[in-house]
Amino acid sequence: MKYEPIVCYLFTSFDDSSSLRNFIKSYKQYNSGINHKLIICFKLLNNSEIKDLKNIILNINYSSFIDPIKINDFDFGTYKRVAEKYPNNQILFLNSHSYPICDNWLLKLINYSDNNTLIGTSASNESILDSIKLK
Repeated sequence: MKYEPIVCYLFTSFDDSSSLRNFIKSYKQYNSGINHKLIICFKLLNNSEIKDLKNIILNINYSSFIDPIKINDFDFGTYKRVAEKYPNNQILFLNSHSYPICDNWLLKLINYSDNNTLIGTSASNESILDSIKLK
C-alpha cells in the first residue's frame, strides 16, 4: 500500500504569525500537483496561542500536531517525532519561513525522491549581514 505524502509545516513560539499567514496564502495560491496530507505542527505554544493561530488556518484541510515536548530541541526534535508517527510516508518538512512559490511544487520535489532520498527546503528569517558584528 502506498501512503500519501505529507507536507509538514512547523510553527514555533519563536515565529511570527505573519509567517503562517504567508505560508497559507501561498499554499492556497499554488497547486501542489499531487494529493497529500498537510500537517501543521505547533511547538512550544500554549493552548491560547494555538487557538489564535488556528483562526488563521480556517478553510483549509489540515491535521494538527501539537508537539508534547516542552523543551526547545529545535526543529529537528519535532521533525523526528512526526517521522516516528508517520513512518511509511514521504514527508516534506517546512520551517515557518518556507512556502510554495510555483504550481506543482510538491510534485517536482517528490519526482526526485525514492525510499533512500532526503529532500528538504528551508528558509531563514535572519540575514547574514545583520548577524555579523563589525567594528
